[in-house]
Amino acid sequence: PAQPVLLNALAELLYTQGKVDEAIRYWRQALHLQPDSPGVLNNMAWIMATHPDEEFQDPVQAVRLAEKACELTKFENPEFLDTLSAAYAAAGKFNKAVQTAEKALKLYMDLELVQKADDVRDRLELFKKSRPYLEEP
Repeated sequence: PAQPVLLNALAELLYTQGKVDEAIRYWRQALHLQPDSPGVLNNMAWIMATHPDEEFQDPVQAVRLAEKACELTKFENPEFLDTLSAAYAAAGKFNKAVQTAEKALKLYMDLELVQKADDVRDRLELFKKSRPYLEEP
């Protein structure tokens, strides 16, 4: 229980099973043990920015967590930039969301990760229309 990597893996598994409360609890434990874990920061930010249930949404916190994950990875991880763009959109910062999504899109294209790039492109279109992205329920 005191290993952040295992806590993160457990949280990811619980999240895929729809056990969001439990997943968040384990991610928080992981962050308590290792506050500079970019993957955990990113996972928490994604949920707080994109979850369809308002109970789990916290755009301000999502931006804070996603910015920290991006800072720790020198803004070079397209997945974390994608999360940051979603967090900006959730917080109503659509210009920043568009700029950040464009950076994520370019990095995914450079890596030839076409499906990931297509996903970002879809979100980018929402942000250009001043609409946040929410995951499907």
